[in-house]
Amino acid sequence: MPKWVDFHTHILDAPPNEQSLAASQSKDAGVVKWLVNSVEWKNWIAHRELAQKQPLAMVGLGWHPEQVIEADKAQILGQLSRYEQELEKEDIPFLGETGLDFLYGKTAAARAKQEEVFAFFIRQSLGHRKMIEVHTRHAKQESIDLLLKHGAEEVLLHWFAGNKKQTQTIIEQEWVCSVGPTILNSPHVDHFIESMPLELLALETDSPIPFDGMASNPSWIPRVAEKVARLKGVSIREVSKAQAAIFERFFHQPL
Repeated sequence: MPKWVDFHTHILDAPPNEQSLAASQSKDAGVVKWLVNSVEWKNWIAHRELAQKQPLAMVGLGWHPEQVIEADKAQILGQLSRYEQELEKEDIPFLGETGLDFLYGKTAAARAKQEEVFAFFIRQSLGHRKMIEVHTRHAKQESIDLLLKHGAEEVLLHWFAGNKKQTQTIIEQEWVCSVGPTILNSPHVDHFIESMPLELLALETDSPIPFDGMASNPSWIPRVAEKVARLKGVSIREVSKAQAAIFERFFHQPL
């Protein structure tokens, strides 16, 4: 059976019974790792504790841009200091979720807060040689520009489908983009998938976010992989090998 990774999930936010079901279904589906993103400090602490009992989970340290805009200047400085100290003492596999969200960050002040925090995480990604998972809702170009400005390297653009110019930049930078269950019934993403090299396409669910009235979980990854295989004209095993290679690139260990 091919092995899979859910490169972006929040499944540890689901109720305990749904987490247990997700673990069982993931094992049956060959999904052997969950990259669980945290959205703020308390979420990170909760996920880290849950992951001690869940071997599938690898937990990232992050601060989601939606949560960032709720903080004032002093709170942001205090939290960033706390994140910096955590990175010095904890063995953290990756950073995320971070980035920009201009759907919720509508004012110049809110966007400046998001950009400050995002830039901090980019610098930490470089300083600690960690992969960074990036949220870009309504701010694709602005996110790319900030990544370029700071020389970001190991990047995963979460739930991303860009225009031709953005896609070319991503390919030149060798950043990875992840796609999820929306590709199963949203053909507008097809062209982006076709234009991206397979080695730069990761699979995710963003679970437990619902699709078609059902709560998703990481066991859906093989369904996403099948659609990618059809669009790319390759076998499902080739898609699986590409996922394993991305995992090894980011974490320097075999899947």
